Formats: sequence, structure tokens, C-alpha cells
Amino acid sequence: MMGHPSNRKPDRDLLLGIVAAMTVSNARVRRNRCGDWNIVGRRGHISTDGVGQYVYLRLGTKRKWENAKRTLSFLTVTQDGDDEGVFKIAGPPTSEQAELLRKRLGLRKLSPLTEEQRTNLRRFSFRSR
Repeated sequence: MMGHPSNRKPDRDLLLGIVAAMTVSNARVRRNRCGDWNIVGRRGHISTDGVGQYVYLRLGTKRKWENAKRTLSFLTVTQDGDDEGVFKIAGPPTSEQAELLRKRLGLRKLSPLTEEQRTNLRRFSFRSR
């Protein structure tokens, strides 16, 4: 049995920082078929190479892609296709930038639970009988 080719924990940690900055669920951080960590949305994902973070968007039409490049002008386009592409993220997004990213990627904003909601959740047991 071969050992794991690389330690991907730093990648996951970088993405968890972006998840927090974007106010989305940690459950959006998932491994792809290659075992790499990504923040997965309906129209794209955020990945990392251990140092930088990248946003991949596939929007389906040239017009939507051109609009996304204008809207996300705070990011640097690194791959520019007809209806898809990749942006490089320079740093943690501001709240306004996070909102734009969530919308383009198809991610829902995480709603914080009130103390009453947390108490009610603790009352339920999800164990199978």
C-alpha cells in the first residue's frame, strides 16, 4: 500500500479561512475525485495550490462570463475561456466581495443560529434506533 502523495491539510486550512470570510457552511469544503479540497458551489468552486486560492466559474454563456469578469474585477483573471475561467484571489474577501463571490459561485450565506435554536437542536437525538 502506497502512502499519501502529499499532505493536503494546509490546503483545507486555507479554504476553511475563505469559508469563514465568505460566511458559508464548512460542509461546502469537499474533496474532488483527485483528493484535492475545494469549496463547491452550483456554478464553480474555489481551490488552492497550498499558497494561492483560485475561483473556477463555468457560466454557460459568453455574456454571463464577461459580466462575471466585470463584477469580480477585484480578482485577477488567470484563465479566460469563452464561457468559463479562473480567477486568482489576492486575499480574504471583504463582506461586499464575499457577497459577489457567493452569488457567482451559487453558494448560500450561512445564517447564524440564535441561542434558542441551538438549545432546540440539542434536544433532538439523531441516533438511529
